[in-house]
Amino acid sequence: MSRYKAIPLPFYFAIENEKFFDHITETLLDSWEKIEPRFNRNGMYLDRKHDVCWIETERGSWKAPFSKQFREELQYISSEEDILPDKVVEAIEVLRHYNMLPKNLREMWWKHRHAVQLRGTYRGSRKFLLQSRSSIG
Repeated sequence: MSRYKAIPLPFYFAIENEKFFDHITETLLDSWEKIEPRFNRNGMYLDRKHDVCWIETERGSWKAPFSKQFREELQYISSEEDILPDKVVEAIEVLRHYNMLPKNLREMWWKHRHAVQLRGTYRGSRKFLLQSRSSIG
């Protein structure tokens, strides 16, 4: 198992609009401890050995106070391979409706839902970034 885990930054940290990032810094990041970047890449990171969570952006790196929540989210965040075909999801939801869903299918259903949500978040943030770039330039 890898010592470090990483997920993409939420869109509001990755926006290149300095005014918006300054607002985030004033409201959120000023309460976090500023640290030296370790990987020099945008992302949210978790060091499992020392149970430390931090974010890295182009403008700096901050220790985040939510390593427990980060670990819990990592259980559900996955890749496109966790997205199930529509017919399988329909069948699982029928079993769920009748309270006959075994534990392994329940876990598959949760992973599917979170993978779809993560994909939607990623696509939404990319779309927002492209729209903000086109409206500025």
